[in-house]
Amino acid sequence: MAKKNLDLEKFDFRDLSESTDSPNALEGYIIPIIESAFNSFCNLKENKKIIEFYEFYKEKIEELNYRSNIQYTLSIAKNRSTNDTILAKVKWPYKIKGEYRKYGYISVFIASTTKFPKGLKDHNLKPFAEQKIYDYINKNAPIELLDISGKPYHI
Repeated sequence: MAKKNLDLEKFDFRDLSESTDSPNALEGYIIPIIESAFNSFCNLKENKKIIEFYEFYKEKIEELNYRSNIQYTLSIAKNRSTNDTILAKVKWPYKIKGEYRKYGYISVFIASTTKFPKGLKDHNLKPFAEQKIYDYINKNAPIELLDISGKPYHI
């Protein structure tokens, strides 16, 4: 069939247009050829480095944008032996302490209720909590980047 004329390395699949007449042709013939070409392309050493670099920076840009508007909720944890504490449940779907969390959330201690006697309604709590969360994230998930050779560094 048209298989002879296909240039898989150049992703030239024009000759497949004759074979697109049924869903079975897609499943049994066209998709496997295109998947094979794509996987071969991705597995080439020079392409693999570029793809990994792209994926790293795509996620990193997403993470950096998220750092400027971190999602969290505040709550008060009741303690029997000490004063109640204010905790933040922070949504963090990125690496922290070198690994991804199973559920994508972390808990951050904000303060004791003695510091904020009005509890969650205290108007000074929000900026204080945001700074504590930001400091915690920066300490435990410093911004890691890659140079052009793929070596990691922190800023």
